[in-house]
Amino acid sequence: MKPAKRNLVDLVVTTESLDPALSLANELFNAFERKGHRIILAALNESVCRPEVDTRDAPTKQPSYNNLWGPARKTVLYVNGTPIGLTIFEITEATAMRYKGDGVYVKEADFVMPKGAHWEQFHWRSVKDIPSGRLCLRAYSSYYTAQWSRQWKERHPGDFLKKVTALVKEVIACEAEAAEAIATGKQRAEAEDMRWKAQQEQWRREELQRKREEAEKASRNELETLLVRCERWDRLDRLIEAVTMQAADASDESKARLDMLIDAAKRIEGRRPTLEDFLAWKTPHERG
Repeated sequence: MKPAKRNLVDLVVTTESLDPALSLANELFNAFERKGHRIILAALNESVCRPEVDTRDAPTKQPSYNNLWGPARKTVLYVNGTPIGLTIFEITEATAMRYKGDGVYVKEADFVMPKGAHWEQFHWRSVKDIPSGRLCLRAYSSYYTAQWSRQWKERHPGDFLKKVTALVKEVIACEAEAAEAIATGKQRAEAEDMRWKAQQEQWRREELQRKREEAEKASRNELETLLVRCERWDRLDRLIEAVTMQAADASDESKARLDMLIDAAKRIEGRRPTLEDFLAWKTPHERG
C-alpha cells in the first residue's frame, strides 16, 4: 500500500493486511498509554532517524529495492523520556514462482499445467518476495551515527494480537538499549562538532597566514617598484649631468641633439617618483 497521505501511523503493509495491522497498532498503543508511556506522531525535527524497512523474512546483503511507502512523521513511543520509533510492517517470503503467461507469475505450488499445453511454454521460473500476511514490529532509536533496533516477528498471521501484553513489556524493557544508543550518538556528535570547530579554526588561521603573506608580498613588490623607479631616475640624473658637462664646448648641433635625447630619455622613464607616491604605498598591516 502507498497512501497519498503521509502523516499516518508507520504501517507498511498490503491492503489485505491493513485491518490486522491497524488492530495491532490500536492494541499496542492503548497498552503503552495505560502504562503511562505516550506515543505520538513525532515532530518533523525529532532526532530519531527511521531506518529503511526491509520486509524480507531472511534479508541478505543484496539491497531489496522495494520502494516502500514511508511516513512524513515517525511514530514514536516515549519510555521515561527516551524516544523509541515504532514500525509495523508485513513480512515478505522468498517464494518460487512459475510464469503463467501474459506477464503473470503464480506460486510454484499453485501452478497447474493447462491441458494440451507444452511444458516449454511455462518453464520460466523465478523467486519473488511475496507478502506473507505475517507482521513484524520494529522498535528503533538513533542519534547521529549511533543506531539501535530490534524486531519481533509473527510465526503465524494474527499471533501478535494474542501477545500484546508480552510485546509491550519487551519493548519497554528496551529503553536502556535505546537510551544507550542515543547517549553514544550524542557523544559522537559532540566529538565531531569539536573536530569540525577545530578544523574551522585551523582553516581560519591558515587563511589569515595566507592573507598576511599576500599582503607582505604585495607591499614588498610595490616598494620595490618605487625603489627601482628612484634608482633609475638617480642614474638618469647622473648621466644627464655628466653628458651636459661634457657638451659644454660642443657644437650647437650636438647640443640640440643632446637636449632632444635627454627629453626622450625622461619620457621613457616616465613620471619621477614623488612624495605622494610614497605616501600612497601601503604597509602589510594596512593591507590586512
